[in-house]
Amino acid sequence: RIFSASVEEGKFIIIGDGNQKLNLIFVEDAAALLKFLIFLDQKNKIEIFNVCDSTPHCVNELLSMAEKITNHRIPCDKNLSASGGRTIIGDNKKIINLSGYKLQTDLVKTLKKTYRNYLSL
Repeated sequence: RIFSASVEEGKFIIIGDGNQKLNLIFVEDAAALLKFLIFLDQKNKIEIFNVCDSTPHCVNELLSMAEKITNHRIPCDKNLSASGGRTIIGDNKKIINLSGYKLQTDLVKTLKKTYRNYLSL
């Protein structure tokens, strides 16, 4: 939503103070890992996998990165009356070890790609 606020000249609403951490994954990484799971010859009837990057990112940090990428300030409001929720960071070791997949871990590079995608809409 950060980039849609930038492109559509809206406001990015931060729930809480912006210090809460998010566990992000680039959509192409998620698709690749889900494809792997679809075709996985499962040994157990039920398996649980965390499809995530396992690296926490602060909302304020992401906003700052987005502003550098877009080369302008992104207007935002902080809703301090609402809780930013608890931070839960998944552990992706199981799926990464099993799949051998390497995540596109350069956050700035993936954010730039996401921003280019928004601009092409």
